[in-house]
Amino acid sequence: MPPSSPRLLPPSAIAFDFAGTLTTTERRRPDGALVCRVLAGLGVNTGPDVAASFDTSLWRYYSESLPDSLERLMRATATRHGMHLPPVETLLDEIWRECGDHPVDPEAADAVRAQHAAGRITVLASNTCRPPAYRRATLAAADLAWMRLVCSSDATVAVAKPFDRFYQRVIEVAGVPASEIVFVGDRLDKDVIGPCNAGMRAVLVDSRRPLAAAPARLVDGSFVISRLDQLAQVIA
Repeated sequence: MPPSSPRLLPPSAIAFDFAGTLTTTERRRPDGALVCRVLAGLGVNTGPDVAASFDTSLWRYYSESLPDSLERLMRATATRHGMHLPPVETLLDEIWRECGDHPVDPEAADAVRAQHAAGRITVLASNTCRPPAYRRATLAAADLAWMRLVCSSDATVAVAKPFDRFYQRVIEVAGVPASEIVFVGDRLDKDVIGPCNAGMRAVLVDSRRPLAAAPARLVDGSFVISRLDQLAQVIA
């Protein structure tokens, strides 16, 4: 790295985004076919248009990443198609169980473990509709169970990036001053601008850059890297 691009001072904590940062490119989201299978297994007859209606409406609710996003989508779908839903807690649990979670990339997990081994607090800071227990299970399966967790779907958070309250919760869970936290993610608005406005430092993981490209520094002091294993190159 050129002398004009000094490394970040050693942070006490690093907060990692999840989807697009720690995961492979595979995405596992509930779709209409899955939902209809679950409903059928719970004794609910679905009409021919339910799956398409669910798929058309999914992102309207899913992008909110709030604790009740999927519940509201299911209730709205049921109202639209005249269905009677089974107990909603059972229904949602079956949907998430059937859906699974986005797979963690092994190399990304190695990069997180390297920071943990260096004595840094590691936080997973994720927008998600999934109840936190499912994301915790994903971390445990990837041998990352020790990561501290901040999920927008947690009722104690109940707000998603890029809202300021989400970042304040990250700072609280990390337990160190904002200036001692580096936020790492793949979205400028949610993982760089938002954290910096909250007093943290940031590293953007930009998969559009050539994989061999060296880390570069933005004029605001943030860094951009091509892949997560370059993180160690930008931390002193």
